[in-house]
Amino acid sequence: MCLLRLVVLCALLFATCGAVAQAEDAACAHSPAELRAFVYPAVPASTLRDAKSADYVFAANAQCLQSADEQRRAPALLIRIDKCAEPANLHLTSISGKEATLPARLQVLDENFTELKDYPFDRFVKRGMDYTLTLFLNPSPQPRYLLVMPDSEWLGRVNHLTAGNRWTAFWSTGTVMGTISNGTEVRRELPFGSGGTMRIEVETDNRVVGGAHAH
Repeated sequence: MCLLRLVVLCALLFATCGAVAQAEDAACAHSPAELRAFVYPAVPASTLRDAKSADYVFAANAQCLQSADEQRRAPALLIRIDKCAEPANLHLTSISGKEATLPARLQVLDENFTELKDYPFDRFVKRGMDYTLTLFLNPSPQPRYLLVMPDSEWLGRVNHLTAGNRWTAFWSTGTVMGTISNGTEVRRELPFGSGGTMRIEVETDNRVVGGAHAH
């Protein structure tokens, strides 16, 4: 009787583990086309100040994506850029969160989810604790997609920021002059990981060379 109970228990355990594994596999997309896309309407503004921005909290909106060789799973954020009638600049900002900075790796995909461009995190420019990247968008009657994932080359590193506030006062006795200086220094560190927020803004590209828009 005890042996029979043990056999039944083991069978239930294996069945449960198998169901969990299948559920996890089903929840992880095998291609970007299987991901739920967030739609950003690419309506360029005349200036960046007037541009419509959209913020995507990465940890809350990312979904599981399995690599083509099925060796790695990673969180991925898919954003659809609607058709754009005129040349535009696409501004992306990786905004640091309270616990992490997203080292974003960006892939631009066409309407069939074929890769057009790949931008590793090295292409982003540091702005304080945040990082920015500006892309040029050609006019297109078809939507395009932005696939955002953590750049594995940066995971495990640390985002550093040192900021200071220094003041100098001049003094004089009439015959002798001098200065007094003082200040403070603040340091902040965050790990690079699957945190923070991705911000997207689009503005009209006004650069014209010989009657044609510069790329």
